[in-house]
Amino acid sequence: MRRAPLTSSLLAAVGYDPALSGLELEFVAGDVYQYFAVPEMHFLALLSADSPAATSAATSATASPRRAGDAGALWTAADAHGLNTARWRLCRGGSTMSAVTTLPFSRALTYDDLADLPDDGHRYELVDGVLIVSPSPVTRHQRIVGNLYLVLRASCPADLEVFLAPFDVVLADDTVLIPDLLVARRSDLTERNLPAAPVLAVEVLSPSTRRFDLMVKHSRLEAAGCAHYLVVDPDVPSMILWSLRDGAFVEVARAARDDAVTLGVPYPITIVPSALLGDGPVTR
Repeated sequence: MRRAPLTSSLLAAVGYDPALSGLELEFVAGDVYQYFAVPEMHFLALLSADSPAATSAATSATASPRRAGDAGALWTAADAHGLNTARWRLCRGGSTMSAVTTLPFSRALTYDDLADLPDDGHRYELVDGVLIVSPSPVTRHQRIVGNLYLVLRASCPADLEVFLAPFDVVLADDTVLIPDLLVARRSDLTERNLPAAPVLAVEVLSPSTRRFDLMVKHSRLEAAGCAHYLVVDPDVPSMILWSLRDGAFVEVARAARDDAVTLGVPYPITIVPSALLGDGPVTR
């Protein structure tokens, strides 16, 4: 299945009209979900096309006539132009418009709003009230996360604990991040989440999250006082560790391919980046 690229013509084809809604479209490049706003209704829609022809038809189409606020017309227009609307992820109990989970109108989202979103395998995060949706990870990504977890867990001291995603890091009511891995002080944890900056946050880069992880998350974790941030790039493979110094992240370790790197923080571990991709020993 090919995903339809997000273009102004395609948005017109499915009825998105910023003049009517008065809101801008927010999305992260490469993500599956796109965020639409029509009068008094917000919803997330999975836009996909079964063939390039469907994408072409949507791109060249004009918007179907509709009355303001008639979100049902979006559904009809999308079907007419070859978009697969059988998989609207926020539907409950079927794919009818009345079953769509709506989001608050004309205000920033909060942590409480995330409770209304479905548990569908996607990652829902908030940055300053803006919803960020990431697709489910692929096999390579999960293999690296699993290997890193084993290393971090094996050496973790008693006052710290290692967690795999999904686990909410609540930095503010409107900012909630979900690192691939994190190390937290046991004293900071609640039964529901981590309402403080982690001691270590770990992200494994993927095409849909690379910019977000290296720019937005890096900045937000730094501002929140996260002591250490580790990023793994599977494409090299390589890793970089930043540590907080005088309120700013400073690179303290870097390794690529078969080079072993010893991380002294938050506790001593040694990792070979290339070994994270396999099923053998991760350290040496």
